[in-house]
This record gives sequence, C-alpha cells and structure tokens, in this order.
Amino acid sequence: MKKSTKYLQNLFKSRFTDYRVRHPQPLKNIKAIAGQVQIYHFHDWCGQQLKTYHIEVEESTRPYYEQQVESVINAVDKGRITRAQYGALLIYEGHDFEAEWLKLITQMVDPKTDSLLLLYDDAQSIYKHKSGLGFTLSSVGIQAKGPMPFN
Repeated sequence: MKKSTKYLQNLFKSRFTDYRVRHPQPLKNIKAIAGQVQIYHFHDWCGQQLKTYHIEVEESTRPYYEQQVESVINAVDKGRITRAQYGALLIYEGHDFEAEWLKLITQMVDPKTDSLLLLYDDAQSIYKHKSGLGFTLSSVGIQAKGPMPFN
C-alpha cells in the first residue's frame, strides 16, 4: 500500500473518531457508512478499475502508470467501465492532478448527487512548476460554485 493511501486512510479514521467523540449520540448504521468509504491513490484506483472490469492495459511507450490512466479513460469512453459509480468523491491534493485525470474522475460522480469536493493548493504542487492548475475547472466537467474562504 502506498504511503499516500495509508495516510488518507489514517486521516479518515482520525477525523471519523474525532466526529464520534464530539457527537457521542449513536449514529444509525455507522459501520455500514464506514464500509462504504473507499480510499485510493489515483493510480491505484485506475489499476483497480482495470482489474474490476477485466480491462487489459493498452501498451505504449509511456510509463506504465500513464498507460493505466489512458486505458481507464478509453474504457470509460467505450462504455466498458461504468460511469457514476460513486455518490460522492473527495479529491485530496488536487493541485497534482492533470486535466485528463479530473475529467475522468468527474464522470465517476453520480449526477443525482453531483457531490464532488476538490481540495488543492497551488503552493504545494509537487509535479508542476507553475502557478494555477493550467486549465479551468469547467473544462474538465467541474461546476465550481466560486471561492470558499477559510475562516
């Protein structure tokens, strides 16, 4: 398991525990809710999608992780991987996502809920040496509601 995936799992568990301490009243189906949460590093998720839907990785000269992403995108476009798989998605460290990755991920959100939370900070980008995402959120299918100030 990658460090980033383990970190997110631990973060979820600690936040979930914090919530239960602050709100001690019993929550119905709390284990069922926790069991519905999936935490993946983006490239691990791509690999899992390929495995789940029995899709072969399309070979090219690109690095293997890029071949996986490309294979998932193509399989979604061809209807071989189901869209709208998730009621809600949280993308952490979104500043490191490519436009194609976000476009793919937005298709995985159930349009009935249209629940996507994208967290990013341009100052923390490890892959890009520029300011900003380099594309608009609307160009990748994200209907942003405007800046949300932190208090």
